[in-house]
Amino acid sequence: GQVHGACGVWGLLAVGLFDRGGGLLPTGSGRLLGSQALGALVLAALGCGGAAAAAGTLRWLGVLRVSREQEESGLDSEFGLKAYSRNNDVLQRCRTVSALLSENGFSALDLFDALVSLRGVVYRTFTPQAADHKLEGEVKDILQHLSYDSLGGQDGRPHLAFLSHHKADAGDAARIFVDTARRLLASQPFLESAGLGPRAEEAVRRVKPQDLVWLDSTNLKELPTLLDVVASSCNHILFLTRAALERPWVLAELVAAHTLGKYVCLVLLEWPGATEERLREFQFPAALERTIHEWAWFLSKEAPARHKRDGEGELRRRVTTAASSWHTSASADSSHHIRRTPSEDARFSRQLPLTAMSLGPAGPRSGKAAKRVPLPSVALQRPESYKASVSSLAEEEGDASAADGA
Repeated sequence: GQVHGACGVWGLLAVGLFDRGGGLLPTGSGRLLGSQALGALVLAALGCGGAAAAAGTLRWLGVLRVSREQEESGLDSEFGLKAYSRNNDVLQRCRTVSALLSENGFSALDLFDALVSLRGVVYRTFTPQAADHKLEGEVKDILQHLSYDSLGGQDGRPHLAFLSHHKADAGDAARIFVDTARRLLASQPFLESAGLGPRAEEAVRRVKPQDLVWLDSTNLKELPTLLDVVASSCNHILFLTRAALERPWVLAELVAAHTLGKYVCLVLLEWPGATEERLREFQFPAALERTIHEWAWFLSKEAPARHKRDGEGELRRRVTTAASSWHTSASADSSHHIRRTPSEDARFSRQLPLTAMSLGPAGPRSGKAAKRVPLPSVALQRPESYKASVSSLAEEEGDASAADGA
């Protein structure tokens, strides 16, 4: 509308400027230009006045706007069309996940921060159909990069890792991984060759093999129970397949792990050579960026109305910055070429509970320390064991901050 209006006004004024018989430039007379300018004002008044009168009448009658349901589904749906089906599907999926997170004490903004933090995590690969020696080598590589510091003992975690996956695409691969990992962790040669240290080796021996790596599909009835297991695990392993970051429970488990500062290990599943199987593969980093942008769009569309008291401007800044901060050069750079030590991985993956990184270009990939921005307060409506873990972790961070200040 603005383009058409501006072009129409220019067309009228151009006659008054360039007409050979009475234009300002050829004749030096401004009479025609004044007449054309007056005509433009009259036409604008007629158009805007008529439109305002019609819209005001329709608004007074209550028929100016369609219902919220019709607006969300798109007016094209009234004619059996699907011009905006993609946006509708994303909106519905995000609302479903957001509601689930809210029921368990989290928010969509917590999930957004967790997803953005994955940009700085080095992923490992796992090929479930590989030969035995290759498969064992990949599992060993993953196990060697996990944290064993808080495993076992009277005050330690009862599980080394929690494995989160989409059962439809990665159920078989998850079972192969868990069986192989448990067998290796029970093997003395692996413990000696992995260089874990005497304390970690002793902690592994004290834990039952079946409890070392917990598979999330073991309990698909109660999400709160799974989140308690996430809290009681030292590490969080996420199998990346095509729809993993669309599954509500997988995302809830990721948020819990991120909030509690767990070391998150991304595992990219690969099925080389099998055309049909490769359809299940996660396209990194494009699929991660698409998910981040979907949640940025959802938050910019829905969250400000719910977070005005916590600073709408800050929310918009964080969402907008994160949506635009992923440079082309970084997207083209494969995470296979990013190599950091386990301690560096842990430092970048572990975030202060209930806070988020500043999401500018100097994010986790830059190697610079991330600025921490307080999130809106969140009341964790979770079982006592889970809340105790959050409180304990918050106290540890507070003690560390006090020590730094001293």
